[in-house]
Amino acid sequence: MTTVERVDQLLREFRRRHPDALAECGRWTEERSRVDWSDWCWLPMAAVHAYLSASGPYHPADLGRVTALTQWRLSRGVYEVDPAVVDLAVTELWTTAGGPDQWMHATVPPLRVWTGLREWCSYVAWPADATIAGLTIGVMPAPVGVFVHLEHDMNTGRPEVRLLVDTDGTWDGLYPAAIYPDRPTLGAALADQQANTLASLAGAVGADVRSLTGPSDLTAQLGLVAWLVLPLALTLIDPAVRLRNPASLDPPCRAERRGPLWRPATSTTTWTITYDSRPTLRLVPDPVPES
Repeated sequence: MTTVERVDQLLREFRRRHPDALAECGRWTEERSRVDWSDWCWLPMAAVHAYLSASGPYHPADLGRVTALTQWRLSRGVYEVDPAVVDLAVTELWTTAGGPDQWMHATVPPLRVWTGLREWCSYVAWPADATIAGLTIGVMPAPVGVFVHLEHDMNTGRPEVRLLVDTDGTWDGLYPAAIYPDRPTLGAALADQQANTLASLAGAVGADVRSLTGPSDLTAQLGLVAWLVLPLALTLIDPAVRLRNPASLDPPCRAERRGPLWRPATSTTTWTITYDSRPTLRLVPDPVPES
């Protein structure tokens, strides 16, 4: 199964489960004049939560899944790394991060870099020839791709880089993860996000909690997976990247409302990621403190 076939199959499953998601969430975007949020976010997840809650209880992971697929449907952009530059564009980034055991120390680019995402949500496929020796993820399967978009948290007012990791092309194989781009490392970003989620569930509003214990075991596994797909996400925002699509004269861009409605893209568009020069973004870790 090709990448496009796999992602289009996910889209069909999404539409079967939530056929009115785009129409209903699109209506929520009209609230921007009354409830302000950052223009790099299509629609905060708080509105998606309201949409899902109106239909009854839902699985917590579905919030991240529905948010990403709703936005991805607007443009349906799929990005695949040119096999000729896999080592340069992806494998080298894993190497500069020090290997899987150093994922917590990998740096996260700031928000101003992430706002360079060309679409509201994009999908990047795992390169077929990319492998990492000695990798053990634990109970979570290895990724085959990742959806990437930005979130304005209405509870805290803070930005998030949202990753929806695709592990097998099925709905239940989609794992959402949130990364704070204003934290110095991936470990701190995930641990603090976990702490803020717990604070919000306890009733805190606008919390900005710093974790004192680090990520839990489950968050640590998710962190390793996030570290795996971050090089793919970085190819979307690296200034040195070049995108090829012989069938399109225009570069990818954020979808805009057409008339009174947000209309979905009619088909999936594939872009090939390559470079004219060396990548400019890195996952260089901070020095590990001596014990």
